[in-house]
Amino acid sequence: MAARIQNMTQGRPGKLIFTFALPLMVGNVFQQLYTVVDTMVVGKYLGVGALAALGAADWMNWMMLGIVQGFTQGCAILMAREFGAGNYPRLRDVIGGAGVLCALFSLLLTGRDSWRRGRCWSFCRPPGTFWGTRCCTCASCTWASR
Repeated sequence: MAARIQNMTQGRPGKLIFTFALPLMVGNVFQQLYTVVDTMVVGKYLGVGALAALGAADWMNWMMLGIVQGFTQGCAILMAREFGAGNYPRLRDVIGGAGVLCALFSLLLTGRDSWRRGRCWSFCRPPGTFWGTRCCTCASCTWASR
């Protein structure tokens, strides 16, 4: 199978931008759908307290996602530079290095988040009704349970 490379600097800009952005928009729609379904399930089956705890803990999840996305966008700049220069062997090295760095960075942030979760909660000082609810966050989901 031949590799298909799309050159974003040649052609009609509107079409190129739309075809590039379409998968991103579809992904955002599915992320919003996940959030809505998650809220419905937690609210219906775990109760209002768990839903409130989920909302209180959600900022940590979005903060972690923002940090990771910023890091990976920085890696994408290095990849784009090598791709634009046509230096494919170096591009392969940059992709491999970025993969290793992203894995290490993810483990570091997960460990830091797990270790400092108690400090975050004491800093936030949620109302007393939340203290009976245990909140857990991980890379792919956030849930609250009694």
